[in-house]
Amino acid sequence: MVKIFFVTLFSFFLLLIIGYQVGELTLKKLDEEARENFDGNFIKTELGTLCYKFHGPKDGEIILLIHGWSYPKNVFDNNIQALTRNGFRVLTFDHFGRGCSDRPRVTYDKNFYEKEVLGLINGLNIKSPFYILGYSMGGAVATTFTSRHPDKVKKLILINPTGAGPSIQREQQLLLVPILGPFLMSYFGKASVIKGIEEEFKKGHLTFKMSRSFKKQFDYRGTIHAFTSCLKNFVSKSQVSEYKKITNQKVPVQLIWADNDEDVEFKGHEVVQRHIPGIVFNPINGFDHGVLYSHPHLVNKVILDFLN
Repeated sequence: MVKIFFVTLFSFFLLLIIGYQVGELTLKKLDEEARENFDGNFIKTELGTLCYKFHGPKDGEIILLIHGWSYPKNVFDNNIQALTRNGFRVLTFDHFGRGCSDRPRVTYDKNFYEKEVLGLINGLNIKSPFYILGYSMGGAVATTFTSRHPDKVKKLILINPTGAGPSIQREQQLLLVPILGPFLMSYFGKASVIKGIEEEFKKGHLTFKMSRSFKKQFDYRGTIHAFTSCLKNFVSKSQVSEYKKITNQKVPVQLIWADNDEDVEFKGHEVVQRHIPGIVFNPINGFDHGVLYSHPHLVNKVILDFLN
């Protein structure tokens, strides 16, 4: 009976692997021709090609906006104009595995995301310190980068950041399981997150362009691997050690958090405040994780107050 059980289990996982690989082969390859249909510019880095875009005056102070786990750079479409109107030069980009950036088959962890941001700013020859804003998982990326390169960061802004507490929903736990995770993400997780995007669009919280850019990224091979690897190796990890480094380096930090956030628990703000004394905390009452794009005027105001 034991032998039958293990044979059955092995066969089950083998079918998962085959099903996932076959599904990947039916997807498009993200190449130069495919990138012509995307909005952005491209730069080659050590890790691959990144898709980026500058907005606003060429002589303005740079603020780098880092998006989260699911939405590509278009998640900031409702925030860019407020920043450029105030003289800032806004830089947005797609993480590897998202939008129109490459999908390398690597481990998406802290070291990877540090190299990603370094590759972008070095490739664009950005020498002077800049402002950095991270939303959701982007907050963890911004935190890691700032803790390791404080000399490059003027001020750090975190919006509903992962890494301060539980950032994995109960239904996402299975996505962390090797082999099983990518299969479930490919067949069920993708449909679930796309459904959530469509609901946000129906509510009027997303523009058509933002909704389309989110769904379009799943048309290409490697997206599922990036989503699941990132969830397992980065989103689920603590950022407390990085918070402590930032405190010692005395980089000014702002924390913005919606108190009805169910994706990344609001009580995480207590952890961030405890480890970064003197942080500027701006709670946004009555809103959820998507407040950045659903009610941008609320977020833009407190960001500009901090920057100015």
